Amino acid sequence: MKEDISKTQSKEHKFEGYEHARKVKDIKNPVPSSEKSVKAATNRINPDENSNDRG
Repeated sequence: MKEDISKTQSKEHKFEGYEHARKVKDIKNPVPSSEKSVKAATNRINPDENSNDRG
């Protein structure tokens, strides 16, 4: 019978936790958001009556 390890861990890479995600990473030159993208995201979060009509 074949052992299913795809859901837990592979034989080469043992699960060591999420410590790599907790490490502080340097933020180098983040891409600034455009005013248009900020407005679009705001409308998706807090839609007004006009944006509801458009879908």
